[in-house]
Amino acid sequence: MNRDRKAAANKGPPNKRTYVNSETGRKVNDYIPKFISSTPWYYENEALKVDSQSRKRKSDDEMYRLIADKSVDRLKHQRLDPEGKVVPYNEAKSGSDIVDEFVAICDDDGEDQVDRCSDGIANDKTDDNGNNDNKNKSRKEDTSSLRRKVREWKKKGRCGNCGGKHQKSECFEKPHSISYIYRNDGDNNRQDKRGVTYVKKEAKDWDEVKDRWRGVDINEEYGEIVDNLKKKEERLLSKFVEDNQDADRNDKDTIVKAIMKDNPLALDPNDKIITRSLEDKPRYLEVIKTGEELRYNPKSRVYKDLKEGYLNERGQFVRYLTGEAAEFEKLKKFAKSVQSEQQKKWRQDSENTEKVVNPEYATEISPTAAMLKMKEKEEKDKLVKEAKKKALLEKYGAL
Repeated sequence: MNRDRKAAANKGPPNKRTYVNSETGRKVNDYIPKFISSTPWYYENEALKVDSQSRKRKSDDEMYRLIADKSVDRLKHQRLDPEGKVVPYNEAKSGSDIVDEFVAICDDDGEDQVDRCSDGIANDKTDDNGNNDNKNKSRKEDTSSLRRKVREWKKKGRCGNCGGKHQKSECFEKPHSISYIYRNDGDNNRQDKRGVTYVKKEAKDWDEVKDRWRGVDINEEYGEIVDNLKKKEERLLSKFVEDNQDADRNDKDTIVKAIMKDNPLALDPNDKIITRSLEDKPRYLEVIKTGEELRYNPKSRVYKDLKEGYLNERGQFVRYLTGEAAEFEKLKKFAKSVQSEQQKKWRQDSENTEKVVNPEYATEISPTAAMLKMKEKEEKDKLVKEAKKKALLEKYGAL
């Protein structure tokens, strides 16, 4: 028995779920399909030359030996960078920031223009002797290459909305009212910025290209909203002060009154505010001390006392009848029970000539006769009940 156990242990685990990858040290997921976990025969260029049988599917034992013996990642052929580090995508991490970068390019030639268009271009430091040849040289080279890009951009086929290397119809940015050619950095009054074109650097990241907020300045957008709100508030305040000479512009109450004067959502001071009286005692508080049960009716949203009525199958509250209404309901039940008994007798004996519906027991035809019949039946039942009671008392010697 011990030999068999040792032999079974040397063969390896019987279940593939217990396989452990020798490189990562993690258990092999048994639910990964074989066509994904196994390396295809064409993955290596010289696969067929080395082993002509590599296209055949391996057995479970061969797969176990391949995983256990070699320190190779099982899903290495499925990764973008097989030689790189395994990235745990199941762990949360912060993404890279999306930054819009622009380069200032001058349309005119000359050193003066080059000096003025130094924004966005790398500058070299002067040496110990104060020579600045490398600086001017690098600037000229950079500006000449960038000017070439501007000329290419101005050709047909470039985006007139954002300045990118795509068609305007394929632009993902919001449409601007001013074309990119005629746009500047927002400061058109500065003389040193004339003849400058700002070209946006092409994004390399896919998320940056598809970002809907790329190229949108949130502070600028929100600043316009705040300015519009302030202008509207100032307009309302000035109108309110003109109508009310005693009002102070710097008073907070005056500002609030001016804003809420023509607001359709504001409450009208002439309208009455509906409030509940403090003397109005809720129904559920009346039975706290007595301990009586209350039933909540969700349809009417009120509490009902079960002594006054009951809830039917539809959830409706039905009050108990009292007085003449209760007596009439009792009469209808008596007449209905008598008529149902007569119908049963007629169905059992079809030759019976007795009427199915007796007018004496019909409350709609003769309610007085039905009432007399009910009283007669009650008296008979009372006499029978008293006779039974008397017989029982005589039997057990109580009399």
